[in-house]
Amino acid sequence: MAKYVKAGREVRKAMFALTPLVEPLSIDEAFLDLTGTQRLHGMSAAKALARFAAQIERDIGITVSIGLSANKFLAKIASDMDKPRGFAVLGQSERSSFSRPSRSGSSTGSGRSVPPSCRPTATGLSATCNARTNAT
Repeated sequence: MAKYVKAGREVRKAMFALTPLVEPLSIDEAFLDLTGTQRLHGMSAAKALARFAAQIERDIGITVSIGLSANKFLAKIASDMDKPRGFAVLGQSERSSFSRPSRSGSSTGSGRSVPPSCRPTATGLSATCNARTNAT
């Protein structure tokens, strides 16, 4: 467990190097708001995240699954699409198939148990990073 906690802290530190807007969900998962970071890093959010994933694997020895989209809800879906060691992007064209309002007024897959901050919105670039390790 100590190795897992140490790896989680190292990944979190690397996340904060990518953006100051990190919203931890657990020791091995967080939302990163990458809105406006293209100018800072001199590359697109997707490219910065690909480098981030490679850096984590090289320096810490674990893999990450990354989902990139316009909001947290879709970024979380994207990160779950291609595990382990995956990288998925849900663009605006795919958005409607995951966020159609139902008759109850909630979006598909985002009922009362989903926090409002994770429900579909139309702002920014969000990424969900899930770190996985075999450390014990």
